[in-house]
Amino acid sequence: MQHLDAMSASRHEGDREEGVYRTLTNIEELRAVLQLPNYSLITEGLFSNFQLPREPAVNIEDINHLSN
Repeated sequence: MQHLDAMSASRHEGDREEGVYRTLTNIEELRAVLQLPNYSLITEGLFSNFQLPREPAVNIEDINHLSN
């Protein structure tokens, strides 16, 4: 029985070494390190003034890609 106890103990010690690790990132600190503002660049920065291109007024036939 002592042999089985020793094997079980060594197996449990190995479990501790191969534990699951999770990385937690503080977004405010990350933005400070990267010298970014503390707000979303997508909603209030890069794309705030984006407008779709206008459609052409006349539909022109594409002669370069016509199938024969």
